[in-house]
Amino acid sequence: MFKPQQSRMPDAAIRLGGLAMLPLGALSIDLLSRLVHGRPHPATFLELCLAASTFLCLSIGSALLMLGSHIFDKVEISPRWARPQDRHLSPDELPARTNPPVSSNLPGEVAHRAAGDAQ
Repeated sequence: MFKPQQSRMPDAAIRLGGLAMLPLGALSIDLLSRLVHGRPHPATFLELCLAASTFLCLSIGSALLMLGSHIFDKVEISPRWARPQDRHLSPDELPARTNPPVSSNLPGEVAHRAAGDAQ
């Protein structure tokens, strides 16, 4: 949300940074396609680095362009996934786990348990 006392400059700078990353990703796609479309060969370290930089530039650039300064907004996390110090619920209020007990499927374990129960 826009707050009147805050400037829009940080938001614009973040969005412009994201916009600047998109052509860098496009350039690395172009260079990568020129390197790959030659004779068949195993992937080189340079090609792998170009592919990684393409992915990073395009994904981070689009996220910054779309979100702007909202990328720093705090979000509410479900109590199930929150850290214990961040939970708003006490341990008594948390839902009970419904996971079944873990059992092993070792071949002799069932016979061993049955023999132990008979004693």
